Amino acid sequence: MRSSDQKTQENAMTTLLNLSINDNKAKIVAACAIEPLVDVFQIGNLEIMENAATTLFSLLIMDDNKVTISASRAIPPLVSRHVNK
Repeated sequence: MRSSDQKTQENAMTTLLNLSINDNKAKIVAACAIEPLVDVFQIGNLEIMENAATTLFSLLIMDDNKVTISASRAIPPLVSRHVNK
């Protein structure tokens, strides 16, 4: 997700989104993927940001993840993304 190549970022984000839909939510958070997800909002690519937001929302389904995600920098970009839709 921290690649300078936009296609690589897009592929990584799509893969992470697909993993988050299945039973991998705790593993994704345990792998410290929240901060790289939040960093994606600085890129400005709409599709990548939408996948990052959807992934974060998917991870928020688990109560344990809510604490981790709310303690990160994730909430302001999510709110901004939701408001600007």
